Amino acid sequence: MYVASISPAEEPVTVGRMHAWTLELTTADGEPVQEADIAIDGGMPQHGHGLPTSPTVTRNLGGGRFLIEGMRFNMAGWWELRFDIAGPVGRDHVTFNIVL
Repeated sequence: MYVASISPAEEPVTVGRMHAWTLELTTADGEPVQEADIAIDGGMPQHGHGLPTSPTVTRNLGGGRFLIEGMRFNMAGWWELRFDIAGPVGRDHVTFNIVL
């Protein structure tokens, strides 16, 4: 239902530091999502644990962009970030794979 992308506020993304990210959302037909309830989860599938912090959407930046704060990775490796999105066209989810 949605097309999503994420980008870190600062690069490189390093282990042990708090990070902010931007989640950009559009509908399938390319319209920016102006309002949505977004839950964030994730972890390291190969290690069997979740995220060491509880990142949340702290601000709607407009134009389909949402600021995510409170993200921290406590070790190098493969991480999954999962977003549960409840927006104007329904509920959907997306998973991003990040390797540090």
